Amino acid sequence: MQQPNRNFVRVMIITERRFRFVHFDRSGLYVSMTFKLLNLHTEARTFVRLVLGLTSSDETVLGFDPSIKITKRVKGKIYGTIETVDEQGVRHANKLIEDEAPFIRNSIRGRGTTCWYAYDPVSRQRVVIKDSWRTEGRQPEGEYLKVAKGVDGVAEMLHYEDRLAETKHYRPVDVSKFHSFFNHIKSRVVMKHYGKPIFHFTSRAQALYALRDAIVGHHNLFLRRILHRDPTFHNILLGNAKDRGNRGVLIDLDMAIQALTEELAIGVDKRTGARRFQSVAILNSLRHLRPPAQDYLDDLESFLYIL
Repeated sequence: MQQPNRNFVRVMIITERRFRFVHFDRSGLYVSMTFKLLNLHTEARTFVRLVLGLTSSDETVLGFDPSIKITKRVKGKIYGTIETVDEQGVRHANKLIEDEAPFIRNSIRGRGTTCWYAYDPVSRQRVVIKDSWRTEGRQPEGEYLKVAKGVDGVAEMLHYEDRLAETKHYRPVDVSKFHSFFNHIKSRVVMKHYGKPIFHFTSRAQALYALRDAIVGHHNLFLRRILHRDPTFHNILLGNAKDRGNRGVLIDLDMAIQALTEELAIGVDKRTGARRFQSVAILNSLRHLRPPAQDYLDDLESFLYIL
C-alpha cells in the first residue's frame, strides 16, 4: 500500500495443503474464509482463478491507478505522467518532476495522502497533485478549496476530481453490514506549487511573516464558514516573501468542517488533528462522552504551539 500509484493490494497465503486470499486497501484488511483456510485439492478451481487474477495483465485488476503512468525509476527518481481532468472536462497529462520525490503518508489504512509534484502542460506551471482517501460522510477537500479560491493565506486550487475510487467496490456486496468497515473515497486535488513547510524557514522574520499570513488565512476561511481544525507545522507552507498575505499559506483541509452549524456536528472527533498541536480543551475533552464543540479558539491555540 506504500506504492503511491496503488489503490489496493491482493495476495495469497499458501501452505502445503491450504490457501487464503488477502486484500488490503485504505479501509483496512479483508480475508477470505476468516475462520479456516481453503483446501488446495477440494477448492482447486478457486485456487486457479485466484492465481490467474493475481497475475493479470490488467493494471486495474492488480490495484494500480491507470491515470498514473510511471515509465521508469532511476536512483530514486520517478519519470512519468499523472492525468487529471478539470471542470471543463479537459484532460491534463501532467509531467512528473523527477527531481522531487512524491510525499507519501506512511500508513497502511486511512487517508493515504500522496502529493505529486508535476508540470501542467496547459498552463506550463508547476503544480502539486494531491491524492487522498476520505471516510464516507466527510466533505471533499476540493469543495472547501473551491469556496476559498482567491483567498489570501490559503493554498489555491486549480481543479479537483472526486470519487476516483471507493473501497466498498473492492469488497463483497454485503460489506456494509460490518460495523468495523468504513468506506473510503479517493479524490484528487490540483493546486499551485508553494515552498517547503514552515519549519524550513531561514530567518526568524520569514517564520513570523509566514505564521502571520497563515493565521490570516485561517481567519479568511472562518469568514467563509470553514473551520480548519488541523493547523500543524506541516500544514503551513512558505510562500513568496514579497507577496504580503501569502508569505505563508495554509494547506490540508481534509479535516475541515462547516463552521457555525449545529454544535453536535462540530464536536471533537478523535480521528481529527495531530495530538501535539491540539488545544488543552480538546485533549481534555477526549475523555468525555459528549465533548464540547471545537471552535476557532482551539485552532488559534494550535498556531501558538507551532510557534
